[in-house]
Amino acid sequence: MPPVPRHGPVATTALRCAVYLRVSLDPTGEGLAVERQRQDCERLARQGGWTVTQTYTDNSISATDRTKVRPAYDGWWLTTRPADSPHWSAGILTD
Repeated sequence: MPPVPRHGPVATTALRCAVYLRVSLDPTGEGLAVERQRQDCERLARQGGWTVTQTYTDNSISATDRTKVRPAYDGWWLTTRPADSPHWSAGILTD
């Protein structure tokens, strides 16, 4: 199921955006779920006329344990402020 924008389009001009992908458990290690997420997020970006400039992926890493290290999430979170992220100004996440 494609992601649904929660608040509609955020701008009328082209945005550079980052995508964060995560699945808790990937028993095969093939990354099929995060690949489906990637396709959904990229489709949403195209529909909005946005350009995906960065993709962060945590495959088979649970988010229920706050002490667990999620390298891609940490990287995404550290660059959420515009001053820290000259490459993107919006984020697309899906669940």
